[in-house]
Amino acid sequence: NGKYVTAVSGGKYYVWDPDTLSLTEPAAGPIESLASVDFLAGRTVLGELGGSRFCWSDIGDPSTLNGLNFATAEQRDDRLVRLMVVNGVIMLLGERSTEMWAPTGQGGAAVFALLGGSVVDRGLKSFNLACKAEGGLFVVGNDGIAYIIAGNQWAAVSTPAVNTAIKDGDPTTCIYWEDRGHKFAAITFDDRPAWVYDFATTEWWERAEGNGDPWRATAAARMGGGFVVGLDNGNIFRLTNTPQDNGGPLWRRATSYTVYQGGNWFTLAAVEFLFGQGFQGGPFNIMLEIGKGETFSPPRHLALGSTGDFGNRAKFSALGRHQAAVARLTITDPFDVPIYSDAEVRFA
Repeated sequence: NGKYVTAVSGGKYYVWDPDTLSLTEPAAGPIESLASVDFLAGRTVLGELGGSRFCWSDIGDPSTLNGLNFATAEQRDDRLVRLMVVNGVIMLLGERSTEMWAPTGQGGAAVFALLGGSVVDRGLKSFNLACKAEGGLFVVGNDGIAYIIAGNQWAAVSTPAVNTAIKDGDPTTCIYWEDRGHKFAAITFDDRPAWVYDFATTEWWERAEGNGDPWRATAAARMGGGFVVGLDNGNIFRLTNTPQDNGGPLWRRATSYTVYQGGNWFTLAAVEFLFGQGFQGGPFNIMLEIGKGETFSPPRHLALGSTGDFGNRAKFSALGRHQAAVARLTITDPFDVPIYSDAEVRFA
């Protein structure tokens, strides 16, 4: 709010004043226990913890909370999970429903009003499973499905695999970042790799640490022309184009669809992959495994030299007989090498 920084933690509301370098807890307003904080129309807006009300500060003064400046999510008998401001509208995300409130141009207790026709009978699964994304929100709904929210329209984007991970796993956080024209939102878990959605391709991929361990990211923010990510251990990292993760190699792995010919045996004579042009660095190695999707053969390695900078093909030959085959390609070298999504498959 202007020069001030506002925060909510443990049900309490705090204001940081950069002029006095002080962190204060303003006098309680109409709501004593708070869960959410955001900004709209010159006012700091706060959502109740475990209740259905929200309140707001005076214009430009986040420390002043008038006891009459509050309203209640009124269309459903529901508790508020989180308040977020998106595109000039307050989204009241409840346990089973969502309402949208907007500025009225009036003052006092009539500053905000419910938008007609904005109530949706779908809520938020938990507080941290929502993040602001390009033009709206990315959330996990109370039905265990990932959605992009624009206005009062909820577009489901999760696949059966993502829905299963949400149902069987322990989803903890949604975070958003951007890289080279692609916008990403991730659902992180305590017990499995994160699922990441690419807004440009509308496809999902997984991100893990170590040997398939959960990605420990808990928050992301734009800073200094890029994005920084905070981990659950308090460390903060900057996302860059260097394919490294916390100083170690960043494994990039792509798995194909199943090659199947009606249950008949076939000989996989060769598979060729094409790499994008103009990548930085090299030479680098790639690793190919062939299997059924759960178990794979021992890896085969292939080195590409400097000619790979000009779109070199990587050809693996004599890959055996199969009834069904899945190819898995892995790059661990620290070079930014794009892999085209198509491959040429030859049968003998």
